[in-house]
Amino acid sequence: MRNLIYENMDNKMSLIEEGGIPQLINALNENDNELRKNITGILWNLSSKDNLKEKLAKETLAELTEKILIPLSDSGDSEVIQQSPSEVDIFYNTTGCLRYSTL
Repeated sequence: MRNLIYENMDNKMSLIEEGGIPQLINALNENDNELRKNITGILWNLSSKDNLKEKLAKETLAELTEKILIPLSDSGDSEVIQQSPSEVDIFYNTTGCLRYSTL
């Protein structure tokens, strides 16, 4: 899906019009880092388009914060946050999405 919407505004709009954003956010509940990496990459890709930013921010900000940012920012009792390579990518994609969505 990520490749289908890259630089293709018609496919991006179809994804949104068919209710794809809530489904993507819901899929973040899965304990599959490869899936989560792809979802956050798709959301980041969508957030780069000015006409999609507001809708995306409204529909994803709270969930991305709760499901991705807070858990991956928690260092527990350690001062060092330890993340797997996939988690690093997920965090990077998410912060990219949020950065574009709030510009």
